[in-house]
Amino acid sequence: MTLPSPFFIVLKRLRYPLILLVCVYAALILGFTLIPGQDDEGNVWYMSFFHAFYFVSFMGSTIGFGEIPYPFTDAQRFWAILGIFASVIAWLYSIGNLLTILKDPAFQRVLSDTVFQRQVKHLSEPFYLICGYGDTGKLLAHELSKLGIQSVVIDKLESRIEALDIDEQDMDIPALCANALFPENLMMAGIRSTLCQGVLALTDNDQVNLKIAITCKLMNKKLMVIARANTRETMTNMKSFDTDHVLNPFDIFARHLALSVRSPGAYLLYNWFTSATHHLLDEPPVAPRGHWLICGYGRFGKAVSRYLQYEGITTTIIEAQPELTHAPENNIRGSGAEAITLKQAGVQQADAIVAGTDNDSNNLSIIVTAKDIVKNQPLYTVVRQNFHRNSLIYESAQPDLIMQPARIIADEILSIIKTPLLFEFLKQVGKQKKDWVNLLISRISAVFDNDIPNVWSLNLLDIHDMTISSFILKQGIRIADIMKNPRNREQTLCCIPLMIKNRNKQKNKPLLLPPLDYQLSLEDNILFCGNQDAQDLMHYSVHNINSLQYVVLGEAYARGYIWQWISNMKTRTKVINTRSDKVLK
Repeated sequence: MTLPSPFFIVLKRLRYPLILLVCVYAALILGFTLIPGQDDEGNVWYMSFFHAFYFVSFMGSTIGFGEIPYPFTDAQRFWAILGIFASVIAWLYSIGNLLTILKDPAFQRVLSDTVFQRQVKHLSEPFYLICGYGDTGKLLAHELSKLGIQSVVIDKLESRIEALDIDEQDMDIPALCANALFPENLMMAGIRSTLCQGVLALTDNDQVNLKIAITCKLMNKKLMVIARANTRETMTNMKSFDTDHVLNPFDIFARHLALSVRSPGAYLLYNWFTSATHHLLDEPPVAPRGHWLICGYGRFGKAVSRYLQYEGITTTIIEAQPELTHAPENNIRGSGAEAITLKQAGVQQADAIVAGTDNDSNNLSIIVTAKDIVKNQPLYTVVRQNFHRNSLIYESAQPDLIMQPARIIADEILSIIKTPLLFEFLKQVGKQKKDWVNLLISRISAVFDNDIPNVWSLNLLDIHDMTISSFILKQGIRIADIMKNPRNREQTLCCIPLMIKNRNKQKNKPLLLPPLDYQLSLEDNILFCGNQDAQDLMHYSVHNINSLQYVVLGEAYARGYIWQWISNMKTRTKVINTRSDKVLK
């Protein structure tokens, strides 16, 4: 999409003031050339067009360098007086029109769009397009900025775009105040650019996210699209035309909540690998089975109820409008914020309560009231936080688990962007037995002490150096080889191989916790967890032929001419010394 040039818009709007200026200047110049003057000898003298233009130019701006080249006659001075008033009025009229144009919202929009389009065009690194700068978009842009990943933002609210420069001072993020619903705005944001790695549809409107996903898939089929959907109907619609990832925060949280009931260890692993807000020594969040109260039977309440039923947990629904939400017949009518309603639902006998309405004040009131009723009895509390700005209040309430849609979506997307293989691993972990999961947790805790491990994937097929690829095919390296320290191969890097997936074996299950003597091929994609030093050193080993030869064979080979000459000199010296020793013997 080509935008009109702001320069030509200004010229178009200023055509009448410019015509007036030209006419005034032309009349004044013509008058000075026709009015007779007098030179220093008293002879009649006529001003040339050049001198007239020069004098009118500085006279029109009221600079006033004096009369040139000779003192003026009375007629010339009278014409100069008229010229000063005429030119000043013309300039004031023109400047006033110019200022009006510059303050015009339509012109400001064109100017900002042009600047945005140039910023996107001149990006030299891969970027992600974030559609919607609400709580989720803000968290995601901030996390991507910390990782050094470029992003581009579209949002229809000007206040959010203005806040972007304040929120993200470390990275210059191009931002456009526009509705991402329209394809021309997405085109302007670079969805057809070769540097665009993906589009993140994160608005608070399912239909807008659906339209963004459809537009991107039609205009650029190779583009990765991650879309947020708050209803199961929208999720099904998005998946029908191959949207890469459809994320429903209510389903995601409910699934993880059920996982914490079924396998607390697997839930703890998920937190370690997908969120930076959890500490490694945190105890697994043990959610009780027992009986649960669910306050609010909207999208969130339905998802929680459905997944808890999968685990065989009984629930009681508290809903203010049961007819509207189609709550079960045995529901309790009310918001749940009243003590009488909670007592009627049996909060004294309940093991857990979920405050899941779309009102943060009501959710906090439900938790506080429930705790006050049960006093010292154990009650597991889960609360839904609708707005990120209320984080301090929710932390003060000290619930056992907080459901924040923005944080959930942001963590999921970051995991997809950073390590796509991690999702496959977490799915496989959810299918494992508790003993297997607990053993992995113990192994990670023993290796990494109090640190949260980084997670990264190593794809050997992404190594484009033919020398390295040939070496891997010829030597047949193992996992243990690439886990050696390239500075000292006797030391092992602080990392654990979690899973291997072979691209040519799509139908086969990935191999979890592969043995260290596993023979690698170029089609293998390996998932590791470890500290940052291990990640950096491993990346250096597999992308540098000398380091790779050292960790595999124990000997580095010189590649440059100077290092080859030094290596040859060392070899010759060694041979000469050996021969000398033989002669002496």
